[in-house]
Amino acid sequence: ESSHLGGGNELFSMQLPPSSFDSFIGSPKFTEFSRARPSMQSPNRMTRGYTTGSVSSFLLEEVEAAKQEPDDTEAALEQDLSEAWSLPEHTLYAGTHVLQAAPHTYAVVTRIGSATVRGELVRDILMEQGAVDHESDQMHEDAYKVMALLFVIGLSALIWSVIFVTEKFGIKMYAAVLDGLDLLTIAVPPALPAAVTFGLVFAIARLKKKNVYCIKASAVTRAAWLKVMCFDKTGTLTDVGLDVRTLLLESSRVNDGKDGKPLPNGDEPSFAAPLFALPTSGYQCLLSEDDSIRKELIHRNVLYTLACCHSLAEIEGNVVGDEVDLKLFELSGFELMPTPPGSSVIMAVSEPSSRDGEPPLQTLKIIRSLDFKSEFARMGVVVEVESTNELMLFVKGAPEIIADLCRPSTVPHNLSDVLMGYAFQGFRVLALASRSLGKRSATTEGKDSVSAAMNASRDRLEKNLDFLGLAVMENRLKPDTAAVLGELNQEGNLRCVMVTGDHSRTALSVARQSRILRDNKPVIVADVEKRQHGAGDLIRSRESEQTFCVKFVDASNPSISLNWVELMNELGYTTGSFRGESREEPGEDAFEQYRLFDEPKIDVVVTGAAFRVLHNEYKMLVQESAEGGGGRTVEVEMLLFRLGILEHCSVFSRMTASDKTTLVRLLKETVGMSVGMCGDGANDAGALKEATVGVSLCPEGTGEATASLAAPLTSTDTSLLSVIYTIAEGRAAAAASITAFKYMLLYSVIQLTQVCCLYVVGGDLTDGEFLFVDLFLVIPLCIFMGETEARPGVGPHAPPNSLFHWSVVVSCLGQTFLCIVSQLLILVLIRVCGLSTSYAQTIKLIQEEGDLAEATIEVTALFLLANFQYLLTCYSFNLGPPFRKSSHTNVLLLQTILALAALCALLCVSPPVWVPHAVTAMHQWLTEGLLAMVPVPRVVQWGVMGVAAVNAILSWLLEKAIARQFVASSSRGEE
Repeated sequence: ESSHLGGGNELFSMQLPPSSFDSFIGSPKFTEFSRARPSMQSPNRMTRGYTTGSVSSFLLEEVEAAKQEPDDTEAALEQDLSEAWSLPEHTLYAGTHVLQAAPHTYAVVTRIGSATVRGELVRDILMEQGAVDHESDQMHEDAYKVMALLFVIGLSALIWSVIFVTEKFGIKMYAAVLDGLDLLTIAVPPALPAAVTFGLVFAIARLKKKNVYCIKASAVTRAAWLKVMCFDKTGTLTDVGLDVRTLLLESSRVNDGKDGKPLPNGDEPSFAAPLFALPTSGYQCLLSEDDSIRKELIHRNVLYTLACCHSLAEIEGNVVGDEVDLKLFELSGFELMPTPPGSSVIMAVSEPSSRDGEPPLQTLKIIRSLDFKSEFARMGVVVEVESTNELMLFVKGAPEIIADLCRPSTVPHNLSDVLMGYAFQGFRVLALASRSLGKRSATTEGKDSVSAAMNASRDRLEKNLDFLGLAVMENRLKPDTAAVLGELNQEGNLRCVMVTGDHSRTALSVARQSRILRDNKPVIVADVEKRQHGAGDLIRSRESEQTFCVKFVDASNPSISLNWVELMNELGYTTGSFRGESREEPGEDAFEQYRLFDEPKIDVVVTGAAFRVLHNEYKMLVQESAEGGGGRTVEVEMLLFRLGILEHCSVFSRMTASDKTTLVRLLKETVGMSVGMCGDGANDAGALKEATVGVSLCPEGTGEATASLAAPLTSTDTSLLSVIYTIAEGRAAAAASITAFKYMLLYSVIQLTQVCCLYVVGGDLTDGEFLFVDLFLVIPLCIFMGETEARPGVGPHAPPNSLFHWSVVVSCLGQTFLCIVSQLLILVLIRVCGLSTSYAQTIKLIQEEGDLAEATIEVTALFLLANFQYLLTCYSFNLGPPFRKSSHTNVLLLQTILALAALCALLCVSPPVWVPHAVTAMHQWLTEGLLAMVPVPRVVQWGVMGVAAVNAILSWLLEKAIARQFVASSSRGEE
């Protein structure tokens, strides 16, 4: 535990019985919050008081959260600290910035360091846990395999050279071994494995310029091979802010003259006309024009729900909190009031008078808050109405959840149709409800009734509610959402999936607007309903007779339903049965035999409840298949979840945070796809970490390095273009790494071939020539090679994920063949022209130098040709498309190649008399001094340049042909 807030933690461990609580409060080993606004360094369990804090640096989004003490403090202290850790409504997490605290607010520090949630995230970052980088690992493995092959070749060349030069030229064994070791070091470049990650440095730098920051470099490369991209909806596909579109109330709640009692028997509850008009100039709220209009139109309980059912707080005169709560609170016309010190009231709100200086018209005191939880999909507050001394419960949340908690006599008969209509238009809908808990008891100043309301369980309070109405809010798409998703889906051949907690109809509308779903296809919605066992057309749970069953209905006509066999046929699969083969799951080939056609005739939308039922059913089927052994028939219902849901569903609605994480994991492990995830909130953190590549949208000003705690990539720009940038740069990085690998390989092959040819004629390169190649040619080319930018947008193809891909192998073998043939042609040219060094001259030079001869025409000629080969292979490998821009856009590389080509040409020919003396002097210093070259006849000079030109043309044509064939084979789906 921590002794105090901030640095210098004193650690201690102790058991605290309830009787010692008051004495423990007074001890120095207890944390007290003050108004000094500290930043929480450890998670603290609230035991007394009430605080408001900004949890942006923990939750990865800007949210003001209110924390209060548990209902039973002494009982809470008796619990084990691990149990207290699981109660987020009473916990101030590490990283929380305390904005406000009630006097004498206390908390116990329960975790410090890496044991905190924030610490776990940081530990995961440092230890590089999470997604498995299969493609990058494969490329590294391939690189080491190539190195092993080159080592064998180099070792063979070493043995051959030692035997050959000692027998033919009489070289001493010691010198021969040293020369042979040159071949081994040339053949095995130590930087070859590092070349696999060559493009990452440049890609990360370019992403940073586009406000995309990376904390895991490997995530950029993984983005090159994404097959599925999942998106959260609110704040990711749509804007963060919400506008209240409509306030639609149950008819008895519209006129304040009615007392809100249930309608008389025989009357059926229904909705009144919407209270918002929508003129062409924008939204107009009738509630904001005149206080009398508000009183006449809306029942008081509706206003009280809008005013009290929230977790807002007033900080330095500003009301802060959740965007939805804030919008609805503003509509109520109420104001937050300061809470008296020492009061048990959590918060108070008042209805201001229309005249200045007059007391409030009404005051509401919030004495208990039932915090929002994703599994409940609602929140509530217990309120004391000061003017009537009445205790009220106000609740808001998901309409289908609230309707189940309300008395049926108060729920409008057309609720489902109304919800479907609004959801179909993409609106977000909240239901409002209330319940009277009775008057404050006269005995003991109402202590009995208040205590009952404070101590009652949530289930006891939230029942027999009166349905009040619906608050309809609009969450508009971001301007670039449709364009980005259209490019990913159509041009990039990536499957785009929406994973949201909103209603299926809302998700369906947004999916169509954002081009995830096509308008010309029917949509089937998978949801759950309660039925008895025996419904043969449904997948069902097997836990009880009364169970949740999955039904498949047409979104445009709910009266039309499909059974799972018809659904699979519409998706392009026939049905049958699998034969188990002593494995936990059927392989991909087993499923492929049931494919009828590639393009499904329908789109599928799955709710979270249906997803959970189908997932549980799938796990049971897999387990039965594994237990049955080789003779066990695997039920064909496995097709439904594996193929129908995981591989073809594009919209998942009403998904919790754990559902999102599970979905991403299943797509990776069960289907075997590389999955990306883009989100902006705390409910996306698990999925962002689980995904192959996670991109978090975290605008500047919402916290210090907030999103980097959950996702390897963080964009400070909320635009979805960051996803395009990430994938494009990932593909460019992978292509650049393959290019660097091929170039390093050819660099070794060119020099190895050159030196081996020279050993045959008794020659060897000088130290100056080795230095010139490494320092002046290869290093500058490698530096600027990665500067070629990614192609704009996302293309339909991904780069090879293996160094043994046919395109890489053919390219390396083809370039090797051209280089070897070119060098042999130069040696043939020298011999044909009668310019070759005789055996006697070679022996004489060897005896003079004590080693292989360096001052021969063969050495100089092959050195000049090899220089051009280093340049032409670099240019051919860096053509650019289809993953990078043309090499002409890389000005630095192009200028470097041209400058080095001019230098190599200058070495090849003698400078004419009209060039400046400085050029002539530099030529003489290089050729006679550093490189120790011998003069070569003009026929050899022009022969070298001619062979180099032909080699360059053929190399360029070979790479262009390979690129075209790669695109063609990728379009056909071939490997």
